[in-house]
Amino acid sequence: MHDYEESALAAIDAVFQRQILYTSAVATDTPVLAVFSDMAADAFQGLGATARQVTYEIPQSALQQRPLKGDILIDGDATWRVIEVMPRDDIGRWILSVERP
Repeated sequence: MHDYEESALAAIDAVFQRQILYTSAVATDTPVLAVFSDMAADAFQGLGATARQVTYEIPQSALQQRPLKGDILIDGDATWRVIEVMPRDDIGRWILSVERP
């Protein structure tokens, strides 16, 4: 990763990172810092075409192992279940798509 990429990530983290609790098969309620994102999902036709895509971006160094589908995130009063794991090795992050359990 280039220095400008690291400084950009640090600037984003400084503004948007927040602490959540991460629960997996090997760790229960592990505090980690994550960047939350809630945006419109890809467009589709039909009823209910107002879907949202909720993700958390977590540094790979914050977790002992690769996240798995079904792992649980607790963010304040909200509980989320991981439904997709996208490794972003280029920036050292996991992008986790989540849904309400």
